[in-house]
Amino acid sequence: MKALFFFIPFSCWLMACQPELQPLGNGQASPIACHIVGELDGQPLRFEAGIHGQFLHTDLQPNVLQIFETSSAIKPDPCEGCASHLEITISDFQRNNGGSPMNPDSIFQIKNYPFQIGGIGSTSRLISLTQNNLDGLTPIQNNWSVLTLTNELVAQSNEMQANFLIPPGAYNTRLISTFSNGCTDTSTNPIVIDSSFESGAPCSAEISITRLPSSTSILLDTFNVQVPNPLQVVWRVAGMVFTGGSLFLMTDSFILNNVFEVELEIFSLSCTAKVVQRIAKNPTLNCATSFRVGNMQSVDPLQLGHVRLKWTDAQGHVFGSEMEKQPTWANFEVTALDTFPNNRAGLPTILLTGRVNCRLYRVGGAFNDLRNVSFKMAFPYKP
Repeated sequence: MKALFFFIPFSCWLMACQPELQPLGNGQASPIACHIVGELDGQPLRFEAGIHGQFLHTDLQPNVLQIFETSSAIKPDPCEGCASHLEITISDFQRNNGGSPMNPDSIFQIKNYPFQIGGIGSTSRLISLTQNNLDGLTPIQNNWSVLTLTNELVAQSNEMQANFLIPPGAYNTRLISTFSNGCTDTSTNPIVIDSSFESGAPCSAEISITRLPSSTSILLDTFNVQVPNPLQVVWRVAGMVFTGGSLFLMTDSFILNNVFEVELEIFSLSCTAKVVQRIAKNPTLNCATSFRVGNMQSVDPLQLGHVRLKWTDAQGHVFGSEMEKQPTWANFEVTALDTFPNNRAGLPTILLTGRVNCRLYRVGGAFNDLRNVSFKMAFPYKP
């Protein structure tokens, strides 16, 4: 069972009254120490310990890699399966060697904390999906998806570029782009994530497209090639194979769809770069979108001193900050530190004051944005 601590107003401490598990005040109580106040998807979010049946719960446990994780949340008591609460967890700066103590001066600092990505010790990989150089209109909206080979949704995003944390396996990645003229186009790429893959994709390349004025001909060239000592360059269009560093394509000389695909492969002794580019014969009439899968980065298995947040909504659905990479506007900052009474387990606690902005993800691609949040929460540590 998790350790529990709840705040009692200072006047009650002076009278040495006994703590009881019941709401304090009748809604007219003066502001109390521990709180979380902000917005969740534009709606007010407010929790205060000691009123409306809410109490401060704290916990300290080692994770699977024997790193202490200290947590704090404001929620009812008891709270088995209770809904609508936010929990903050911070990992220690070092491993727990045989029950060793935590150094509060190291784990609790006035600074910005990095966000945890994925589960501690996870074999998942952080993949980046980036749109290729576009020929013609620029999309006004992108919809990215990662699906299993049986077409089950794993993750999705409506950002212009996407980052996903994906466990090992075989998937199909998909991009649907919408353009200002109302045209939409879909591009897909298969991907295999190997749990032993550590260094990321060793080879990459892009295709540049140059349209010749007053003609239907285009010049395709290799661009941004990251292939050590390339041995051969191969182009494939509509079942035809060409070799060479560039390709001059007279689109009216072949039977091509209004939007067709060009495949480029660059071979070397160590790796092969493969690119598929969708191209419109007439970009003013037809739109085409393409993307590439960037490096599949392994995630630090320890993630010492990282933070994660968990939101349980009114329906009991769980959203976590660690399930995908955080957007650029996300931050978790501690602005002040203070001592605080021991929690129910007898562990000393430190009161953290700070602010946070982050995105809370759910499996399947749904998310909530936590914005403009201020908090004052107590976190236990092991002396």
